[in-house]
Amino acid sequence: MAVVAEDYRRKFDAPGLAVVIARDGRLAYAQAFGVTGHDSREQLTTSNLFRIASVSKPITSAAIFSLMERATSEAMTLSLENEASWGQNTANSHTAGASSKSPLTIC
Repeated sequence: MAVVAEDYRRKFDAPGLAVVIARDGRLAYAQAFGVTGHDSREQLTTSNLFRIASVSKPITSAAIFSLMERATSEAMTLSLENEASWGQNTANSHTAGASSKSPLTIC
């Protein structure tokens, strides 16, 4: 891992980077490489904080779509009780048959 991280750091002229890997909810690997800044000689540690700026947008989007996908899947999994009640409450036809436990409402 160290060779790959150092090669990446040098290729992109990054002063430092940290690699953290979790497996089954537990920390499996954590290592820092390089220094805290281009003008610094301070060694980077796994305790240093990074500014992630716009990198957080795709992470947040992936989390939101994952939750939406799970909610859609749950909403589409109807129990026999809900199937039997279809059409009885058609005032809001877009929610007819949806589980009351479902967090997704289709408008």
